[in-house]
Amino acid sequence: MQGPRAALNVRGGRIVGPWLCALMAACALWTLGPWAARAADAVPHARRVLYLSSYHAGLKYSDDIFRGIRDGLGRTGPIDLLVEYMDSKRFSSPEHFRRLYQGYRSKFAGIRFDLVLASDDNALDFLRQHRDDLFPGAPVVFCGANDLTERDIAGYPGFWGISEDLGLRQGLEVGLRLHPDARRLFVVLDRTNTGRKVRQALEGPLSALAGRVEATVLDDLTVDELVLRASSAPPHSVFFFCVFYRDASGAYLDSEDVCARLCAATSAPVYGLLDTSLGRGIVGGLLASPYRQGMAAGRLAARVLAGEDTATLPRVSTVPSRYMFDHAALVRAGVGEDLLPSGSLVVNRPASFYEQYRHAVWWSAGLLVCLLGALLAMGANILQRRRVQQGLSLALGEMRSIFDNSQVGILLLRGDRRIHRANQRAAELFGYADGDEMLGHNMLELHLSRERYREFGDTHYSELARGERIQVEYQLRRRDGESLWMLLSGAAVDQAERPDMSKGVLWMVTDITERKRTEDELAALNLHLEEIVHERTSLLEEQAVQLKTANMRLTELDRMKSAFLSTVSHDLRTPLTSIRGFAQLIRRDFEHFFLPFATDQTLVKKGGRIVENLEIITEEGRRLTRLINDFLDLSKIETGRMDWRDRRLYLPDLVDLAVSSVRGEFNDRPEVELVVECEENLPAVHADGDRILQVMVNLLNNAAKFTERGCVRVRVAAPASNVVRVEVADTGVGVAAADAARIFDKFRQVDQGDTLPHTLKGSGLGLAICREIVAHYRGAIWVESEMGSGSRFFFTLPVADAAPAA
Repeated sequence: MQGPRAALNVRGGRIVGPWLCALMAACALWTLGPWAARAADAVPHARRVLYLSSYHAGLKYSDDIFRGIRDGLGRTGPIDLLVEYMDSKRFSSPEHFRRLYQGYRSKFAGIRFDLVLASDDNALDFLRQHRDDLFPGAPVVFCGANDLTERDIAGYPGFWGISEDLGLRQGLEVGLRLHPDARRLFVVLDRTNTGRKVRQALEGPLSALAGRVEATVLDDLTVDELVLRASSAPPHSVFFFCVFYRDASGAYLDSEDVCARLCAATSAPVYGLLDTSLGRGIVGGLLASPYRQGMAAGRLAARVLAGEDTATLPRVSTVPSRYMFDHAALVRAGVGEDLLPSGSLVVNRPASFYEQYRHAVWWSAGLLVCLLGALLAMGANILQRRRVQQGLSLALGEMRSIFDNSQVGILLLRGDRRIHRANQRAAELFGYADGDEMLGHNMLELHLSRERYREFGDTHYSELARGERIQVEYQLRRRDGESLWMLLSGAAVDQAERPDMSKGVLWMVTDITERKRTEDELAALNLHLEEIVHERTSLLEEQAVQLKTANMRLTELDRMKSAFLSTVSHDLRTPLTSIRGFAQLIRRDFEHFFLPFATDQTLVKKGGRIVENLEIITEEGRRLTRLINDFLDLSKIETGRMDWRDRRLYLPDLVDLAVSSVRGEFNDRPEVELVVECEENLPAVHADGDRILQVMVNLLNNAAKFTERGCVRVRVAAPASNVVRVEVADTGVGVAAADAARIFDKFRQVDQGDTLPHTLKGSGLGLAICREIVAHYRGAIWVESEMGSGSRFFFTLPVADAAPAA
């Protein structure tokens, strides 16, 4: 069922008559004159704000956003607004953004901005990457970001903004609902960054229309081909125009001009995505408003500049799109306004009676308003007086109830310090039956002595006479003579700067006797605790000296251990090399000169056993050599003697080398497939190629070792702008959850039971060395695995421009 619809007629003209404007201006000056005079004395310092637009001036989309930002900032105060256009619609290469970065770094060196405004994804992505470098500490407010959520800026503190929700599904639905006989749907967009994001967001809505209409996406045409395609569209077609800034030939275009040419070339109804296309021939639809997004961003920026608590501001909010339609296009498409969604805005509707005669209407309405205003003012004055009288009576009753039922004692003393009024609580504190019984008594009766009474008056009444409020802990006595500690809070009844003390003093009285007693007990306890703490502190200082000495000895022992391991490991490699070499020579000579002459079956069997034993000696020598090499590498890293030959590297090249190194492992396992996937245009890293290759080879060897069948997959990607990630995934036996956190420790080998033979076990140092190498470059390494389902090893390295000096 259709609800009421709002209509918008875009026309000029005055709103009120000249005399009414003059009357309103006079009232405003009379009301705000004194305030304006005071405000003129204090002009705030201008805040410096940078506005970074993704596109260029003259583009209606950009101009509408900038106009909305200025209107949203409103009366924030003096603002020094600098505007920069990135022109990324016409120039979108990485080199262009690199030159922008260099230009901004030179241009704004030494300039501190109070806030940075950004519109659309390219400017936001640029700031997410370079804000801390170009504008350190400046808060960022953005708008026009496509389908951005709080998760996308979770790692970027100081970012707030407006996400652009285009409402594509509803926009498609409204066009098809207004044309139920539609059989063909043509979606027009380009292949710019914005166009790709819109197409990605359209995949779900278009798939939902399968079987209802035949949908075709026109994103690979020149503008002339698009116009020709539109002019030959079959009957019962509907067009959905999104964006078209660059055609298939690469030529830059004005999207709104393309929209106008498309609408002029086809008789089919055209629906749009942005309200900037309204009036260019489209029927309308659920349209996003760049101006409203800019205004929302401007208002958000004004709140940040005003010092509002940023913890209360939403990190990401949206400006909902509105249903908007062009009256002339609705008529051409044969769509009645009664079919439009509830709340739709219709522009360019023919002028109504009011618009033709609105000056006369406003003159008449103004006169009627003045007459009604006079009558209402008189009636309001009478009602206000009655309300004030009723309010006074109610307030007096409430004050009397508060006074009588307060849990704090209240005493009203006259100038001679006699009690004029007292509530029930005050009577209970001082041992009287009720407040009336205390009336007329002098406060002298409640003081411990006449001297203290006189001293209290000399000390505190002089402060009250200066208009001060006092609060003091004081000892008074009850009617029966028992002394009590009271908290006295007093103020003069007369609130003038120099009060008339003859009008009296109001005292609030609270019994704090029990608290004072507790404080005395706590003071004694604190004294005792301080003595204990002093004794314990001396003991702890002595123990701290002992611990420091022990720590120094442990540090020296660790250094000696590392040096010992390094020396012993180095000295062991020479005899091991000899053992392996002689074992291989013995085996070769034995097989060539002795084994062929063994004719007795017993000798043949024993000879075969000798060959097997020599092979075991050789293999164990290799394994011991690898263990020693691992010891040496780990020792060098820990003692800081490792040579790091850092240079600019591209990880896909190292992956190729690592795969070549382990290709033999996989050739022996035809049932295991090795797959490599690398993203294009990956950034470089700054590291030692041999060490990173060592990490990759170690991970690939582990994957081959523990995978009997299936696939080992290597992926290289850049999940963020500042890191590159390498993933080695296998379909092997997996790692238990309890071992995942300890698998990178030294000498840690995961116990797989009988799953793998003993010969596959290593030294337990490979992953520890991998962790040390990755940590040296401020990277991270971890594993995700489940028993029986394989393992996924990851490590990340910072990109070359973001990598800190090692």
